[in-house]
Amino acid sequence: MFKVLLVDDEILTREAISRNIPWEDQGFYLVGAAENGQDAIGYIEKERPDLVITDICMPYMDGLELASYVYQKHPDTKVVILSGHDEFEYARHALEYRVKEYIVKPVTSLELKEVLKRVKLSLEEDARQKAHIERIQAEYEKNIPVLRERFLRKLLEEKYSKQDVFEQMRNLGIQLQGQYYAVALLDLEDASEFCMIYPDQEQDLVDFTIGNIANEIMEGNKQGIMVHLSEQKTALLFAADGEEELLGEVKRACDRILQALWDFVKIKVSVVVGETVREPYGWRDSCQSAKEALEYKFLSEKKDYIHGTDLKERKHINGHIPVHHWSDKLSLCIKLNRKEELEQEIEALFSDILENCCLKKDIILYIQNTLLSIIVAVESNERAEKEYLEERSMMKKLPDNKYLEDVKSAFINICFSIMDKVAGQKEGEGRRQSVLAMDYIEKNYMDPNMSLSMVCSYLGVSISYFSVIFKNHTGETFVEALTRIRIEKSKKLMDTTDYRAYEIAERVGYKDPHYFSLIFKKVTGMTPSEYAKSGR
Repeated sequence: MFKVLLVDDEILTREAISRNIPWEDQGFYLVGAAENGQDAIGYIEKERPDLVITDICMPYMDGLELASYVYQKHPDTKVVILSGHDEFEYARHALEYRVKEYIVKPVTSLELKEVLKRVKLSLEEDARQKAHIERIQAEYEKNIPVLRERFLRKLLEEKYSKQDVFEQMRNLGIQLQGQYYAVALLDLEDASEFCMIYPDQEQDLVDFTIGNIANEIMEGNKQGIMVHLSEQKTALLFAADGEEELLGEVKRACDRILQALWDFVKIKVSVVVGETVREPYGWRDSCQSAKEALEYKFLSEKKDYIHGTDLKERKHINGHIPVHHWSDKLSLCIKLNRKEELEQEIEALFSDILENCCLKKDIILYIQNTLLSIIVAVESNERAEKEYLEERSMMKKLPDNKYLEDVKSAFINICFSIMDKVAGQKEGEGRRQSVLAMDYIEKNYMDPNMSLSMVCSYLGVSISYFSVIFKNHTGETFVEALTRIRIEKSKKLMDTTDYRAYEIAERVGYKDPHYFSLIFKKVTGMTPSEYAKSGR
């Protein structure tokens, strides 16, 4: 039901129209009848009618003046003019004030009903359009956070003109103002404790949690705002009147976020701040400098808070690491089981890396290639592929490390693991070769030409290598082992046979009986004849 106000200075006309029109049947409710424009204004301000039907010629304020007032103060209210004048000038003024209908008196009830029908249709259409606009406005306002986030994300990734940026910020209610601007990125350091609490959750939950807590803290901050980036990073945008004030606010806000993340959900993050810019459309450049700093942050010491300019000088380093040079040095240390020397060479390698490389992906590639070359160098047989599966698995996890310092620790552990396996392989092989050597001596001790070179030739190893492993695993030199076996065999012959000394000497590998006697006495403390007598 629409409200209608009737205005006419002739009482008979007012009463006739008021009484003869079935207002409710026409969809209207008559809220009052005024005798001039001034009285009508009081009704209008109190009742806020949807339609005003007014005469033109009235004292104090005529119908056109009233139409002008309605047009200026209540533009949604429709005006229908009843006039005894058919002059064009009146109609022209009525058009200026957007009068809905201009009717020349006298007017019949039928005519007025037709007018009301048309006005009602117009009011209903206006109501539909208004409701539609209100729905759109409500939906827009409901989605402002999403639209604001989308705009800010695009602002950090794409170029915008100065005019577009300010217009969008105004439309979306982004009220960050100042002379200096900067972007800070939150970078995940460690979520292991969080993942222990929520073991079945994906990485998305970690990213959401970081963004959610950061947003809660930034909501009350008039100098900053939070936005999720497409690469699962959380960005914080700041503005302030002075550069010192700006950096101070960045530090305070980020400290609160870092503390809250650790206190509430046991997540550790660090902050990388981009370069300071002078316009909000420069946030993109600040964000880009922060992203570049993330690449070089890998080379820095572990810190909670890093400014991109601290790492800027690393940007222009683009050297080369001689992989084979370092793998040769390190594999030699591993083969010789020289742990201390290996550690020194690894320190030298990583110093070389710091001087010549800046990007994490390049450094990881160099290190993985160096380790592969080491494995090939220390184990050339067909078992190498299976023997070092654990080390290869450790190599694949190197990119997961956040800092070069952690990569170095992992690299040292892999090298030590390879060294232990190489030493174990040598130990096992040395023991096997020592057993074979003793077996060879037991079966050939009676050969007077038995020598160290014969055993090494049988085993296929060098004399120097065999001498070391044989001594390590038996506690004897080759000569000591051969002499011990020959003397033991000679004693057994003396105990069980009637052979003479020269015959026994020949049977245990001594050509010279006199030399045999000297050796026998040296080992047993008795001559062969003395031993034989003591046995009897």
